[in-house]
Amino acid sequence: KGKKKKKKDVKSTEDNVGRGGIHSDKKKATVEDVTTLLDEHPEHPDHYQVLGLAHLRRDATDTEIRNAFRRLSLTFHPDKANQEVHRKIEEEQKVTQMTEEEIKEKTEKFLKIAENKFKRIQEAFEVLTDPRKRQAFDSEEELLNITIPSKKEMDSSEFFGTFRPIFTRFSYFSDRKPVPDLGDETTSYDEVDKFYNFWWRFQSWRDFSHEDEHNLDEAESRDEKRWMERENEKVRKKKKAAEREKIRTLVESAYQRDPRLMKRREEEKQE
Repeated sequence: KGKKKKKKDVKSTEDNVGRGGIHSDKKKATVEDVTTLLDEHPEHPDHYQVLGLAHLRRDATDTEIRNAFRRLSLTFHPDKANQEVHRKIEEEQKVTQMTEEEIKEKTEKFLKIAENKFKRIQEAFEVLTDPRKRQAFDSEEELLNITIPSKKEMDSSEFFGTFRPIFTRFSYFSDRKPVPDLGDETTSYDEVDKFYNFWWRFQSWRDFSHEDEHNLDEAESRDEKRWMERENEKVRKKKKAAEREKIRTLVESAYQRDPRLMKRREEEKQE
C-alpha cells in the first residue's frame, strides 16, 4: 500500500565548522566559485554550496538566500547566459573559422549547459525558501552516521581530542543556541557543570523527515495520505529515539572520563 519515496544520494565531506555548523566553508563563495562548482559537478547535491552559502548553512536567513539567488541570476539567467554564449562563440569563430553547422551545434551545447546550471540554482532556491523542504534537507546532513568510539578507544585516547569533534557535530542539531564548548584542562568546574547540564537536556531540531518512506504528494486518496503520514511518523520516532540514545551514551561516556571531573572526585574523597 502506498508508494515509497525515492531517497536522494546526498554525499557530504567533513569540512570546517563555521558559523553555520558542519560542512561550512569559512569564506563567502563568489560567482566564479559557483561556476566552477557547477562545471565540475552539474548535479551537486548541496543546496547551500550551489547558492554560495556554505559559510552560513542553516544560519542563512531568508533574505540572504534571496539575495544569493538574485546575485547568481545576474550571471546564470537564460537571457544573460544566451548573451555570454554568443559572445564566446564569436570570439572562438575569429580563431577557428567554424562552419555554420559547427556554430549551431556548439551554441546549442553551451546553452543547454547554461540552462541546466540555472535549473540547479532554481532548485536550490526553491528548497531553501520552503520551510518544510529546508528542514528535511538540513536534517539530511551526513551526520546520520556519527559513531561513538568504543570503550577501549575512549580509554586509550586523549579525552579532548576524542570527544570534542563528536560534541561539535551533534551541536549542529541543537535546538538551543549557543551550545557551550567542551573547554580544556583549565576550564572552571562551574563551566564544566554547565556544559554537561546542557547536554543532559539536549534537544534536537532534527525531524528525520528525509527518512520518510512514502511521498505524500503521490497519495491517491485522503485515506492513503493519512496512512502514509502514520507510516512516516513511525520511522521518524524510531530515528529520534536512536539519536537520543546515542547522545545519552556520548554524554555518559564523557562524564565518566572527563579528567576535570575525575580530579574533582579525587579532591572530594580527600576532604
